[in-house]
Amino acid sequence: MSLREQTETMVAEYLARGGTIHRVPPPKPPVAGDVLEYLQGRNIDVLPLPNEGGEQSYVYKGQVINLKTLVAIANRHRSRRHLPPFQMPGRLHH
Repeated sequence: MSLREQTETMVAEYLARGGTIHRVPPPKPPVAGDVLEYLQGRNIDVLPLPNEGGEQSYVYKGQVINLKTLVAIANRHRSRRHLPPFQMPGRLHH
């Protein structure tokens, strides 16, 4: 019996016993507010700057940063906690 056939048999038996299989949804691109809330919830001092019609900027440790950098900072913290990373809008990871 091939590995594929073994897998199909195991899955069929699992389902026959009442098991269910749920597809994991793909990660959603973060909304800036989600990233800010995550960081601020961990007492990380980051604040949005007033938006003058351009790209939103933030202040972190006295430096002005953009959303990409904000997400990178949040992902470093999430990685330490073994949490899935935030992903930038428009990027797909396979």
